Amino acid sequence: MLVGSFRHQLDTKNRIRIPATYKAQMPGQLVMCVSVNGCISVYTVEGFERTFASYNDVNAFNAEQQKRYTKFLSGVYNVEEDNQGRILLPEKLRSFAGIKKDVVTVGKLNHLEIWASDRLAAIEEEESFEETFAFLSGEGKE
Repeated sequence: MLVGSFRHQLDTKNRIRIPATYKAQMPGQLVMCVSVNGCISVYTVEGFERTFASYNDVNAFNAEQQKRYTKFLSGVYNVEEDNQGRILLPEKLRSFAGIKKDVVTVGKLNHLEIWASDRLAAIEEEESFEETFAFLSGEGKE
């Protein structure tokens, strides 16, 4: 189970290391993609295929669906570690997520999220844990 968070930085060549706690649970090739909250999601290949299996049902003759499918898939990258355990964050993903130097990797049970440190801090400041718990329990408002 991927949980918790780790703060770290991009190196001078825009690479990071997946924290060892997470890496042990995500062996092999990884898939990085844009995510709905302005961060980068990281999956194993199998996890990505499971999560996005419904995308295989996109209608090949529906121009709007295809346009959006193309846009999403243009932000998906297969990545592998180099011989020193570093992963390059593609420029398109760094730009999308607003990542300059400081990052936070967050475990989301079945995948990871990579956040620009300042962007995640802003989200964490939006509400208290009590408000978060109320929302997650169904008592909060959307």
